Amino acid sequence: MQVTKATFTAFQGTSQKWVLRVEVEGSDFQRCASPVVASVGGVPVEFIIVNLASDGFGGLMRTVPPTGAELSVGYDNTGLDATGIFFDPQDVVAPTV
Repeated sequence: MQVTKATFTAFQGTSQKWVLRVEVEGSDFQRCASPVVASVGGVPVEFIIVNLASDGFGGLMRTVPPTGAELSVGYDNTGLDATGIFFDPQDVVAPTV
């Protein structure tokens, strides 16, 4: 799998269980028995769903990762690989109503 971009979107309100949604773009994401896994600086991305075109996935985060934390992705049975994409809170997209 190849990752080319990640977009982080904030959830509105403070009572949400989730604080960020992440959408990852790239290529060759496989929907298989071993699921895609991801984390940003040790903060796990949960409920990951690979899109139908297999060119990205979406997931949810419970906490905001530290500034400069790197996105790592992989498969459950192979572990995580660094992507060279780093979290910057200034790039978080505001929630829409």
